[in-house]
Amino acid sequence: MDNKRLRRDLNVIAFTAFLNFIGLTIAIPIFTPLCLQENGGIIAAGTSIPLRTTILGFLVGIFPLCQFFAAPILGAFSDRYGRKSVLLFSLVGMAIGYIIMAVGILLPSLPLAFLSRIIMGVFSGSLAVTQSAMADLSDERSRANNFGLIGAALIASFTFYNWFLSPNVELKGLSSKVFRIPTGSGGFLPVNRRLLLSRRRKKRRAHSPWPGRRGEVGGAEELRASLR
Repeated sequence: MDNKRLRRDLNVIAFTAFLNFIGLTIAIPIFTPLCLQENGGIIAAGTSIPLRTTILGFLVGIFPLCQFFAAPILGAFSDRYGRKSVLLFSLVGMAIGYIIMAVGILLPSLPLAFLSRIIMGVFSGSLAVTQSAMADLSDERSRANNFGLIGAALIASFTFYNWFLSPNVELKGLSSKVFRIPTGSGGFLPVNRRLLLSRRRKKRRAHSPWPGRRGEVGGAEELRASLR
């Protein structure tokens, strides 16, 4: 596989992981005002605040719960039918979940909101498949960098939710924009880590006592000769 095609496949897998993570984080800024708003929203008027926050917690928590039980099943399907087929099937399922969530918000309907979260959580279990696909496309030298793309997708999902979806909620007199800065800035951490690892690898090769690189036959033979 040429480098251009490999890089394209890695980016597609990382973007799929990003969509899975967005399914979790998107519920916080969308359902929080819908559940806590006393007049309107998806919960009947007159419902107490403790009950509203409990329902909100279930709406957010049911997603990773379904993901937990669905991940091994989708992983087994990917071993049998292939990674690409399961990933495409999961993306279609996630799209259906987003449509049901939109309908549930527009009606509004709490049962439809729960149904959408269940469907999205089940199909987001493909996160395990994205990790398996990333491992299939990685060798010993590129495994750390490639799996770092999945970590970058996680940080990017929180950055996206903080900067673009987070509502302006006042927390003890402080706007939520104050909390967007540190969380959003965390999106640069994977980039910094990638650059740091690249510099360390170049420095290690420059100061290596053996001309051959690690994994090459020449370097191994010179290492054995120096130890005799």
